[in-house]
Amino acid sequence: MTDGRKMNEDRAMYRLLRKASDEICLEHGLSVIENPKGKRIPYNVYKAMQKGIKTKYDYMREDIDYAIPRSRRKKLI
Repeated sequence: MTDGRKMNEDRAMYRLLRKASDEICLEHGLSVIENPKGKRIPYNVYKAMQKGIKTKYDYMREDIDYAIPRSRRKKLI
């Protein structure tokens, strides 16, 4: 910033910056991501999945899959 202060961004500012970026890309014939998917998985988890190494998410998924059929209630409290 020109005044030397930190720029604090909120969701509205992020949307404005994305809109401006999209307009600039379209003007120059570049592609624009229409529906961003949100958060991505961490890089180290992605690399472990590529190598076939079990991650903490795999262990959690297995535990949940094991527990669901053994639970007494079908609804969360």
